[in-house]
Formats: sequence, structure tokens, C-alpha cells
Amino acid sequence: MRHGRHHGYGIGRRFLGVSCGLILGVSLIVSLQLPFSGQKFSVHIDAQVIETRTWTPSPLVWPAAGSAAVGVPEAGVVVLSVDQPIVPIASLTKMMTAWVALHLNPLTGQDSGPCITVTALDVAELVHELSTNQSHVKIYEGEEICERDLLRGLLVHSANNYAHLLERLTKRSDYQFVREMNQWSVVLGLTSTHYVDASGVQPQNVSTAGDQLRLAERLMAYSEFVRATVALPSVSLPFAGIAHSYTPLVGTNGVVGVKSGRTGEAGGCDVMARRVRIGSNSVLVYGVVLSQHVGDVLANAGRAALQLTNSVAANVHVTELHRGSRVGTVGWSKDSSPLVANRSVRIVQWGDASLSVHFVQRRRGAERSSLTTASLVGDLYLVGDVTRPVVSVVPERSVSRPTLWQRLR
Repeated sequence: MRHGRHHGYGIGRRFLGVSCGLILGVSLIVSLQLPFSGQKFSVHIDAQVIETRTWTPSPLVWPAAGSAAVGVPEAGVVVLSVDQPIVPIASLTKMMTAWVALHLNPLTGQDSGPCITVTALDVAELVHELSTNQSHVKIYEGEEICERDLLRGLLVHSANNYAHLLERLTKRSDYQFVREMNQWSVVLGLTSTHYVDASGVQPQNVSTAGDQLRLAERLMAYSEFVRATVALPSVSLPFAGIAHSYTPLVGTNGVVGVKSGRTGEAGGCDVMARRVRIGSNSVLVYGVVLSQHVGDVLANAGRAALQLTNSVAANVHVTELHRGSRVGTVGWSKDSSPLVANRSVRIVQWGDASLSVHFVQRRRGAERSSLTTASLVGDLYLVGDVTRPVVSVVPERSVSRPTLWQRLR
């Protein structure tokens, strides 16, 4: 029994000694690491990385009659006139016709796309369009026309017969094609838009200025071919020759499209895309004007759209952040580097939008590894009504992780 108690006492004493040693060791390590507290990995973003402003916007110049909308995609801004009635839109319908055709038969590069041969029925339809004073392009029985030329004639010269040829090219009936137009309206959020034909000749093709602005922005963003085409004052078409654009002011005053329309019921309508000068920069602005019913209705719609987009300039501010611009620092106290933008970017801000810059670290665990000039440390976001990424940030030079000796000394 004594032996057992003595043995137990010895074990306890050795255990106590080991425990004290461990505690002393931990205490020593902690005490040695205390000077390393300044070696904590950190990312610091400068307070004024991107200049953001808030100021009282100037009044926009709305048309005296009808409805309108204006948009600045880079600023994420759309402004609508007070009244947004659902009204006939005439040949603005053809924007959706082009959208559907391009989704069924996408065009890439200089591809001509699929082709069709003009039939006697197509020519008979043209005769009807001529008798009812509809926009058209000459066609001849037996000629072959490809998608690229059909879209060019549709968007630039607003040819109604080209709209019907595009329908046939997609192997859809009139009913099937129009059904797809209305299905796309739902997908794109055009809640006040409805189509009954591909050309827009019927007054039951209806929409609002806001919906047409949304469609124009999406169409231009979707297709490089569309952007290049709608900016043309005229196009050369097979057999028909030169066909001029009906879109007011295209090719002047920075106007680069998009589409116009005119019927008795719709009046004059214009969807204008325009490069507006903001200081030393140009910013793409969209203006939509509907339901102009007095005088030269198409020209008046164009002038109203021009005045509306002109009035945007006083409400927009542009800030440029160049590649390599310092936005902060990253690293440890013993070794850190300036944090810089990995590309050039510009920030387009609408006057009455309250904005701030927010940093989100991308390299989780970066504190456990060295950094190179290719290390994406994080991203800067512009936060307002809509949060959008601005630019990614990287170290200006490589940063080594502190060695164990640097941590302990």
C-alpha cells in the first residue's frame, strides 16, 4: 500500500513538473510572440479612392407632349416622364423583331447568316405594302437575301417587307413569330408591351417609353452587329441599292441609333442612342420620345429626344481611375506594398445618387501566404441604389510573408 501510494506520488510529481514546463513553455512562446503583434496581416483602403459626389440635379427637358424616358447605362440610371401611357409604337416594334431573329439565328463576325429566296408571294405582299404607303425595300422574285442584309434593311430603312422575310427565314409562321416576341417581352420585363405583328404597322403593337428604353439598352448590349448597323445613315442592299435611315439625326450630334417609327395612330416615335460629352469624356445616353402628333412628327420626335439627352449632361459626373493608381496598402508592418487598380476604369455617377465605395477581400487566407503582383487581393464596389463592381486590386510589388524568425524576434 505504501509502495503504491509512493508510486502514485512520484507520478503526480513528474506530471506536475511536466505541466509546469508546458505552462512555462507556452508562456514563453506567448511572450515571444507579443512583439509580433504588429506583424498582423492587414489591408487598408484609402478613404478617397474614388471621388463620389452628390449634388442637386438640373431639371431634364421633357417633350411638351407625349411620353418619354432617358437612361444612362453606365450610371445604372433610368428616369421616366410622369406619364407613361401604353400607346402604339409603330416601327419601334422592329427592335423586338431583330431581337427574336438574332436569338433564333445568331450572327457572328461577318457571317451572312442563313438565306432565303424571294417568292412570287413575297412580291405580291410588297405590292400591298406599296399601295398602303408602308416602308419597304425593293425585292425581285428569285433573288436570294441573307439574314445580315435583311436585318440591315429592317433596322436602317425600317422595311416592313424585310420584317416578313425575316419571319419566314426563321421557319416560323406569323403567329409563332409574334408569340415569341411576346414571350421575350415577359423575359425582358417589358410589362406594358404587346405585339401583334413583326413590322409594327398595326396600332395594337403597344408599349411605354420606359419599356422601349429597356429593350433598346438590351438590344444594343447584346449585339455588336446591331450597334454597328443602327449607327449607319444608309446601307447598300442587294438589288435595291442605297437605302437611307429614317432615324432622325443619326450620324450627327453624336447620335448612334437606334430606331424610329411613325404611323397615324402612333404619331412620331424615336429611340435615340447618343454619345454625350461630359467634360473630356463621352457617355452613351438613351432617350425615348413617343406620341408626337403635331407637324413633322418624326423630326419633332428626334428634336425632343436630342433636347432630352442634352439635358442629361448637367446631371452626370465622370471619375477616372487609371491602371496602377494607388488605392491603399496591403501586407505586414515589416513588409507591405501599395495596393493598386489592376485596370483602368471610369465611374459614371448620376447627380442625385448617394454613392460610397466598398471593399471586399477576395484572397481569404492571404495572410498565410506571400503575395505577388498577380495576387487579386479584393474588389472595389460602388454602392448606391444598385451595387456594381468597379475594379480589382493587386499589390504593386511582391510581399513576402514574415518568416518564423521575424515573428519571434
